[in-house]
Amino acid sequence: MKTRIEKLTGKDLRDARDKKGWTQAEAAIHAGISREAISQWECRKTLLTLKAAPFIRLLVALDLISTPQVSLIENRSQAVSH
Repeated sequence: MKTRIEKLTGKDLRDARDKKGWTQAEAAIHAGISREAISQWECRKTLLTLKAAPFIRLLVALDLISTPQVSLIENRSQAVSH
């Protein structure tokens, strides 16, 4: 069963970014990633994956997950890969 975070869509990312009043460039600065990465995720040109550290940083910057949830995601990913 997918978690709420795993069900995120590009529209969800755009809506969260808009709620903060950020452009893609501003969100990129807050997450420490490129504006192009955000654009690709929002347009679904690149797969949204919880295994990508830049994607996790964006989720934290947009307040879609908290820092403690990052540890849970990392632990879950490690358990699946072993």
